[in-house]
Amino acid sequence: MKQLKDPKKLVFGILTLIIIIAGIVMIAVKGFNVELKYTANKKVKLTINQDIDINKIQEKSDEVFGRGKSIVEITGRYKEGIQIISKDITEEQKNNLVGKINELYPQESTTEGEEPKKLLDSSKITIEDVQNARIRDLLRPYVIPMTITTLLVLVYYAIRYNKLGIHKVVVMSGLTIVIAQVVLLSTIALVRVPMGRLTSPLILSVYIASLIGTNSQLIKKEKIRKIEK
Repeated sequence: MKQLKDPKKLVFGILTLIIIIAGIVMIAVKGFNVELKYTANKKVKLTINQDIDINKIQEKSDEVFGRGKSIVEITGRYKEGIQIISKDITEEQKNNLVGKINELYPQESTTEGEEPKKLLDSSKITIEDVQNARIRDLLRPYVIPMTITTLLVLVYYAIRYNKLGIHKVVVMSGLTIVIAQVVLLSTIALVRVPMGRLTSPLILSVYIASLIGTNSQLIKKEKIRKIEK
């Protein structure tokens, strides 16, 4: 009852609940905003075998697909190639793109009077279809390590702060960790932050912050208990 009478905690609890509910509604209606790379898309792979200026190639790609509608990545063990990803790539766009990249890498004629060969032959380049990368597939590598870490931390908390009540400590700590992640995902959905490369670092940062915050709260409760005793 003491916690319910604390205005700050009450307001914080209400805001947290609102964010979670609003996030769930947003996910149900629109889903997450997922980065282009992790949606169903199309891509072409090009072998350059020269010094690759990815910024110039991105500029050419923007001319073909529009600014922000394609991603250029360097590929290959020796970084000899690139792949260009876009929501959709037509044959005309592929040919246009290849032509622009050929202009960036003009070839010299090996025989006098003969027209130099082009770096890339558009007829030999295929457009690949890429299926959706499901969000759970992006997060899967972190699920087991975080689960094991959480269980170990809860065991530590239960032993370290046993005088506060093992059941109470475990439940409070577990709920804090879970709620922190739910609030984060709800916020990501509401603000429309793209799910992708930055998602895992965000989740890990909030996870670590929730562990530190929980430990601080338990230390505070332990000090209060000792004073009251």
